[in-house]
Amino acid sequence: MQQPVKPAEEKVPDSSAMAAARDAAIAALDLMVRHDIPPIPENFAVWFAYATGGVGNLRRTIDVLLTSGRGIDEGQVAELFERFILPGYRAQAVEDIAENLDDVTDGLARSLDKAGAGASSFGRVLSTATSALASAGGGEEIRTLIDTLRQETESARNSNEALRAELANTTGEIAALRQKLEETRAEAMTDGLTGIANRKRFDVVLRETAGAAMETGTTMTLLMLDIDHFKQFNDTHGHIVGDQVLRLVGRTLTECVRESDIPARFGGEEFAVVLPETELEDARVMAERIRKRLNQKRVTRRTSGEDIGVVTISIGAARYEYGEPMAALVARADLALYRAKQKGRNRVMIQGE
Repeated sequence: MQQPVKPAEEKVPDSSAMAAARDAAIAALDLMVRHDIPPIPENFAVWFAYATGGVGNLRRTIDVLLTSGRGIDEGQVAELFERFILPGYRAQAVEDIAENLDDVTDGLARSLDKAGAGASSFGRVLSTATSALASAGGGEEIRTLIDTLRQETESARNSNEALRAELANTTGEIAALRQKLEETRAEAMTDGLTGIANRKRFDVVLRETAGAAMETGTTMTLLMLDIDHFKQFNDTHGHIVGDQVLRLVGRTLTECVRESDIPARFGGEEFAVVLPETELEDARVMAERIRKRLNQKRVTRRTSGEDIGVVTISIGAARYEYGEPMAALVARADLALYRAKQKGRNRVMIQGE
C-alpha cells in the first residue's frame, strides 16, 4: 500500500520564498514521475499544490487515494484539477474584475467629489472677491471678468453634479448586470422543463460531492431513475402529456429528497439524485419513498380532464468508491437500474443485487 508523501519542507534557509517554491516544484515533479503522471501544466499545478499544502483539502484527498491502495492515475488528477485548482483561477479572475470595477467607480466618485468641492470653494472665493471689488469701486472690466469666471465655475460644478449622477446610475447598472449574471448562471444549470438541476449541474455536483466524501471520509450514494415505458406513453398520449409527466417526476423528486440532496434530469426520461453522506440501505429507503410517492399520483390530461393513470419508475442505486471515476459510479447505478427493469420495473435495486 502506498503511503502519502510528506510535504515539502516549510523551513527555508534565509526565509527565501524562492527556495521554498523551488523545493516544492522539485517535489511535485518527483511525485509525477513516481506515479507516472504526464508533466503537463494542469497536472503540475495539482502536484505543486499538494507539495505546498496550500489548496484546501487537496492534500487529504490525494492521501486518501494513495492509502486506499487504488493508486492515482491521470484521469483522477484531471478531476482534482477541475475540483481544486480551476475554481480558484475562475473565482480569482471574477474577483479581480469585480474589484477593479469597484476601484474605478469609487475612484471616479472621489475625484468628482473633490472636483465639485474645489469648484464650490473657488466659486465662493470669486463671489467674495466680486463683492469686495464692487464695494471698493473696482473697474468695470475686472468685475465683468470675475463674473464670467464665476459663471464658468458654476457651470463646471453643475457638469460635475450631472456626471456624478450619471456615475451613480452606471454603478447601479453594473450591480444589475452582476445580478443578471448570477441569474443567467443559475438558469444555465437548471433544466427548463422540470425546474431541477440539468445534466451540466449534475456533473459538477457529482464531482464536488465525491471530492467532499473523500475529504471527510463519508459515504456518497447515487440514484439513477427511469420512467417505465415512457416512449410508449409518449407515442400514445402525445408529447404535451409526456412533458407533463416529466414535470411530475421532477416535482416528486423535489418533494421527497432532503435539502442536502441534489435531484437532476440526467437526460430524456432518466433522472438522478446525488445523496451525500448516505449509505446504500438509506439510499434504498429514499428510493422507495420516491417510487411510492409517484405511485400515489395520477396523470390527468389537462385539456380534457381524462384520467390517464399512474406513472411508475425504476430506480438503481450505487455507492461511491473513493478515487473511482464518476463514469464508473454512474455505470454501476445504471446497471442496478437495468436490473430493476429486468425484474419487472416499478422497483428499486442496489448495486450487487
